[in-house]
Amino acid sequence: MLLQPIGPLGTRRLAVGITTAIMLAAVVLAAFVATGGRTALGAGGGGGPCPSPPGPGCTFKSINAFADFSTVSADGCEFTDASVQSFQALTSPGHSAMTIVFVSISIFNNCTGAFQTFVNFDPMSNGFPTFNGTALFGTKLDTASVNGSAPMFDVNTGVQAFTSTVTVVWTGFGPTTTFIDSFHVRTAGSLFNAHSNSTSRAAEAAGTITDSAGNNDASVP
Repeated sequence: MLLQPIGPLGTRRLAVGITTAIMLAAVVLAAFVATGGRTALGAGGGGGPCPSPPGPGCTFKSINAFADFSTVSADGCEFTDASVQSFQALTSPGHSAMTIVFVSISIFNNCTGAFQTFVNFDPMSNGFPTFNGTALFGTKLDTASVNGSAPMFDVNTGVQAFTSTVTVVWTGFGPTTTFIDSFHVRTAGSLFNAHSNSTSRAAEAAGTITDSAGNNDASVP
């Protein structure tokens, strides 16, 4: 949770705001082992991170950065929440890599009751985020960044309302926290083993996420 000096905006905002930011790296090992001499089943499937059909096991490595910016208009009516999440993953075997940047802007008017949410994917189609730009990560949860633009769709209608300029930089600080977990499930003829190791670190985030009026919703006090 960070507080920063506010700069001039197209729309006046109160000198009150909250930023939440975190960076996370994770490794997940998953495997199905057949018992009774049967052929080993594949890990993943069903929308999981591992390919189908895979071998008897897979490794899923990922790193992501998340930031959430909340502001209130000067008249106390309009509450805006803008968030961005950058995600990179590598799945083995196959060395299948993917990069995703998810952007969301929600606006609630407490005086009129109006509520709007915009996201960078068409909610009426496949729901896969579209981002035109780059997403970069440091090697030790020290830095991360996104730089580009995203078409923003109204979640109620599926209509593209505007294009948001998104430029956010994360800077990690403080100690890291590591979480290690193992998961085992035995059924008739098979055994599923999963091991995960994830490390997280708090971060400062700053930059730009523009709304339909061109205001920077990532600018908070």
